[in-house]
Amino acid sequence: MWPTLSAVIPTRNRPHLLRGALLSLLRQTYPAFEAVVAEDGDGEGLG
Repeated sequence: MWPTLSAVIPTRNRPHLLRGALLSLLRQTYPAFEAVVAEDGDGEGLG
């Protein structure tokens, strides 16, 4: 059993970069991970 790796992705007014960050995470070979996206909610949002 693999320990879970947490990838924390902060974002602010850059929703177009989030897709690339998540795709990069999915391409990794480590089998046990979670993605935590933190958005500050100041307007543009993640859509």
